[in-house]
Amino acid sequence: MKKRVGIVLILAVIVGCGWFLAVKGKSAVGQYARYLPSDVIGAVNLTHLSAVSDNIASSSLGRFLAKDTMHTIIRELGGGNETIAEYDRLYDSVVEVAADPAFRTVFGDDVTLALLSPDKIDQTRDPAETLRQSLVVVARTAAAGAIDMLSKIISHAKVSRETIDGVAFVKIVMDDNQAVYGYTEGRLLFLAYDPAVIRACISGDKDVERLAQAPMYQQAVSFWQPYPAKDVYSRVYLNVDQLTRLTQRLPDAEIKESGELLAGITSLFSIGYLTPQGMENRGYSSYRYDQLHPMIKSTVDAAGVNRTVHFFKDSTLLYNWTSSLQPEVLIGTLASDRNTYQEMDADVRQILGVSLDELGKAFGPQYGGMLDEIVHTPLFPWPKAVLFVEVRDRKIAETVLNGIRRLITGSGMVAEQQDQVQGHTVYSWPILPAESAQPAIALTDDMLYLATSKATLQNLLAADTASNQLTATVKETMGTGVVDRLMTANSSSLIVQPHQMAVQAGAALDWLGGILTATKNISMGRLNREVVQLLQSVDQVVATSHLTEERAEWTMTVKKAAE
Repeated sequence: MKKRVGIVLILAVIVGCGWFLAVKGKSAVGQYARYLPSDVIGAVNLTHLSAVSDNIASSSLGRFLAKDTMHTIIRELGGGNETIAEYDRLYDSVVEVAADPAFRTVFGDDVTLALLSPDKIDQTRDPAETLRQSLVVVARTAAAGAIDMLSKIISHAKVSRETIDGVAFVKIVMDDNQAVYGYTEGRLLFLAYDPAVIRACISGDKDVERLAQAPMYQQAVSFWQPYPAKDVYSRVYLNVDQLTRLTQRLPDAEIKESGELLAGITSLFSIGYLTPQGMENRGYSSYRYDQLHPMIKSTVDAAGVNRTVHFFKDSTLLYNWTSSLQPEVLIGTLASDRNTYQEMDADVRQILGVSLDELGKAFGPQYGGMLDEIVHTPLFPWPKAVLFVEVRDRKIAETVLNGIRRLITGSGMVAEQQDQVQGHTVYSWPILPAESAQPAIALTDDMLYLATSKATLQNLLAADTASNQLTATVKETMGTGVVDRLMTANSSSLIVQPHQMAVQAGAALDWLGGILTATKNISMGRLNREVVQLLQSVDQVVATSHLTEERAEWTMTVKKAAE
C-alpha cells in the first residue's frame, strides 16, 4: 500500500517540479494513440520521468522535503517522534520507489493515463468507481518483463496469470484485495482495473477507429508539434464533447449540473516543456460560441483590453487582472432564495445606499489587484496593496463610495483625510502614523480603487496612463514573448515575483513566528528559512489568457532564479 502511495506521490511531484530540472533524451511521442479508441475522453502523457526523478533531491523542493530539514521543522512546530517516524516512512516509500530500477524501467520514459468512455453505466454505482473502472495506463518500457518488475514494486502483491476471451493477462492483487490487470505488447505495458478496457485497446478490429486517426487528436498533435520532444514532460488531451456526454450519463446530480457548464466546449489540449530559463505550459481550448453555457458565454463577451497593465513595475511583487467579474450573474443566483435575497438587499441598502441589483450593474467586468511591498510598522507587517474594479455606472459607484466613507468615519475611530491627485480625490484614514499604512479609496471615471496604503494609491494615480505600456526595464527583464502576451491578453494576467518577495515575506513570517513562540511556545525559524529559499529559487511567474469567439489560449511561464 505504501509503495503504491509512493508511486502516486512521485508522479505528482514530477509534474509539479519538472521545470527545475534539465532533462535530455528523446521520446517516441504518441505511441499510446495507436491503441486507444478514438472516443477516449482524455489522456495525460508524461515523459522523461527517470531523468526528472534523478534530479528531485537536488532541487529546492527536494531540499525542503529532505529528512533532516523536515525533522527540524516538525520538532520546532511541536511534533514528536511519532510524527517524525510517520514522515520518514512516507519519505522512504517515495525515495525507494523513485530509485527502484523496476519503477524506472516501467515508467521512466513514457507513461500515459487515459479515461475511456464507459460502455454501460450502472446508475446505482458510485460514479468514482465507474470512472476508475474505465482508466487505463499505457507505459512505454525500457525492457521486456515490465509486469514482473511492477509486481516487485508493490509490496505483498499476489501475481497470477488469467486468460479472458483468449487474451492472457497478468493479474496483480494488492494487499487491499484490489486487482489490477496487465498486458504487454512488445515494450508497451497496459494496466487497468477492468480487463475489458485493455481488450478495447489491443483488439485487432480494423473497424474500430484509433485515437491517432481522430481529427481532434490530430489537431492536438499539431498543437504539440512545435516543441522538441526532448524538452516536453507533459501533454494533455481532453475531448470535452465526450466528457460532457459522460457527465449527463452519470447518476450524480452535481456532476450533471457541472457538466452543463461545459456545453459548447469541444476540446482542450496543453503541453508542458522545459526552457533554458525554466518551464512553460501552454493550453488551447476550442468551442462553439452559440452553444456555450450563458455564464461561459458572458465570460467570452467580457474579454477586453487590459487598461491597467502599466500598474506593474519592476518592483511590484504581485499583479493580477481579469475581465470575468459578473456581479449581476452572481446576484441573480440568489434570486432563487427570496428570503436570503431580501435580507442581503436590505443590508446593502442600509450600508451602501444602493440596491443589490444596482450594485451588480455598477461594477465589472474588469477587476484585479497588486501588492507593491510588505513594510514594517511599529506593530506588525503591513502589505501595501491596491484592489481595483471597473466602474460601469459612475453615479451608483459614487453612492457606494460615500457609503463606505460613512461606514468608516461613523465608527469614530479615525478622522478622514482628503488629498487631490491628478484631479481625483483620495480619501484616507490614518490608523497608523506612516502613510504606507493608511487605508485609502478613490474613484476615477472608469475605476474604483481600495488600497491599504495611501502613498501607493497616490503613486498609482499620478503615473502616466496614456500609453498603458510596461516600462523599458520590465520589458527587458521579461523578454519580448512574455511582454507580447501581457499586452494582448484580454481575459486574465497574473505576475508573481517570488524571488523579489522572499525577503519581505520572510520578515513577515519571522514576525508571525515570534508571536507563536510567545503564545504557543513553538518556533517557525527553520520553516521560515526554507520557505524563503523556495521563493528565492523562482524569479518570476507570468500567466495570461486570451479569448475569442472560437477558442481560448493560455500560457504560464516560470523563470528560475539565477544560481
